[in-house]
Amino acid sequence: MSITTYSELQTAVANWLKRSDLTANIPDFIRLAEVRIKSLLDLKDLEVTADLTVTQNSDTVALPADFKSPVALWLDDINPREKLTQALPQTLPYTTTPCRPLYWAIDAGNVRFQAPALLTYPLKFRYLQAFELSNANPTNDLLANYPDAYLFGALYEAGDYTHDDQNTVKWDAKFRDAIARASNQETSNQKYTPMTTELGHMGRRRFNIYRGY
Repeated sequence: MSITTYSELQTAVANWLKRSDLTANIPDFIRLAEVRIKSLLDLKDLEVTADLTVTQNSDTVALPADFKSPVALWLDDINPREKLTQALPQTLPYTTTPCRPLYWAIDAGNVRFQAPALLTYPLKFRYLQAFELSNANPTNDLLANYPDAYLFGALYEAGDYTHDDQNTVKWDAKFRDAIARASNQETSNQKYTPMTTELGHMGRRRFNIYRGY
């Protein structure tokens, strides 16, 4: 069976355990597996980029449902895209005069800008996904790409809970193999990055036509 959601993961763990008396404990096994995964896997593997839009005269955009922490935000209406400056909510230089977004902050469940948007602007938002699976957050990239890490991690916790030493050793070996393959694959995905240079800009200040300086 496919394992792409929290519900499917719980079903798979139950099928592999072949024990109906542990059904109520399976969410705990999954949560404990997540704790181990966090300690062994580079959390950069859970960074994703989402397309957002701030509409004209609005100064906020709702955060993605799986948001955990921000990495960067860009305006995507020019090429190359323009990286915006992050601030704390209490230090955001706010004005009521509509203008092009320049500064932003995480404010409760929103991205908040320093002013209402002069126009409607497309955005690229890089962030770390919320890690914990739940009925409200039924999937993430790790589960989608490496379901075996979740499955064998949960089975290991189940074996530890039932004092099944033989299976615990087996599931732990499979879990660590899954984590190693996930880490190697993600490292490979990020390995080939083109080199760039801005030597032509050294010694002179870059002018931004939108800021006016």
